[in-house]
Amino acid sequence: MKSIADIAAARILALGLTGPVVRRPVDVASHLLCLQGQDLRGALESVALRTADRDPTAVVTALAEGLVVRSWTQRGTLHLVAAGDVGWLLDLTATRMMASMVRRRAQLGIDDATIAQATELATALIGERGRVSRQDLLAAWEPLGVGEVPGRGYHLIVALAIRQVLVQGPLAESGPLEQLFVLSRDWLPEQRRLPRDEALAELVGRYVSSHGPCTIADLARWVGLPVGEIRAGVAASRAAGTVTTTDIAQTTYLHSPDLPDQLAAHRAEAQALLLLPGFDELILGYRDRSATLDPAHEALVVPGGNGMFKATIVEKARAIGTWRKSSRASGPRVESTAFPGNRLNQRRIEKAAAAYPAFGQRSA
Repeated sequence: MKSIADIAAARILALGLTGPVVRRPVDVASHLLCLQGQDLRGALESVALRTADRDPTAVVTALAEGLVVRSWTQRGTLHLVAAGDVGWLLDLTATRMMASMVRRRAQLGIDDATIAQATELATALIGERGRVSRQDLLAAWEPLGVGEVPGRGYHLIVALAIRQVLVQGPLAESGPLEQLFVLSRDWLPEQRRLPRDEALAELVGRYVSSHGPCTIADLARWVGLPVGEIRAGVAASRAAGTVTTTDIAQTTYLHSPDLPDQLAAHRAEAQALLLLPGFDELILGYRDRSATLDPAHEALVVPGGNGMFKATIVEKARAIGTWRKSSRASGPRVESTAFPGNRLNQRRIEKAAAAYPAFGQRSA
């Protein structure tokens, strides 16, 4: 790997968007370690895109069977994660997340006693029903004033998830697309508990394997931990031979040792046209995403910097436009918009859309 173009193509391969494919959604989640999950539909489509069959119902089944879950695993942000990885990840990140919420917690009038009461009420409710919706939880927390203070209910949900009390598991069987809350102790498999140095090394090795080439700054931003800790994890991973480095354009990139050979074998595939959901890791998984997305076009993907990412069209390993499903009854199934200086081939876009694992209104 010698150029920024190589970085962009290698990331597509490492992220499982091309090259050797996996069979099961849980294997995708495990490989990526975590994938951005604020937009549930987009996150489920991101998983399905990386499986051999691209079958949306297989992702729904993985949620129903407790193989994949969703929680606030890092940066106070929702992610999809393999169920067996929740414990050690939150052991690594929870203290820092909770510290970042102290001020907001005080503004909302939440103290340790409130969190203890919320835990007791949620545990009793889910213990009785097995799984509950967000509205069920908020109704149970009415004695805690969640209806009186905007944001208090959401903060309590996040606080209990970070403390490994709650996790989002199966989808609701009807109505809007929604995951139901379950008790971590009942829903998750037995969790690994790793010494911090081992957890950091595992974090680095798995992020680099699935997101490389990447920088230390990319990883520190992605997981929300100090650069010093990430450097320690990198040193351990390099010593173990699971991570190596390459200098490109005066920047040191981390990647798995076999990635250059994999890129050589699958370079042509990495140039193909891809349709990605708005919050895919190819765009969200890096502090510096310029290898894939021209900084001049970022505002077209996140208009107004509002945190809502549009779905992107990628070709030759570069983001060249945005897309959305057409609402028209006939004609093209995709409405596409090219970035300035780029041209779109609608025929290839429509072909990609035909193979895209869209969930529609319901997927089960």
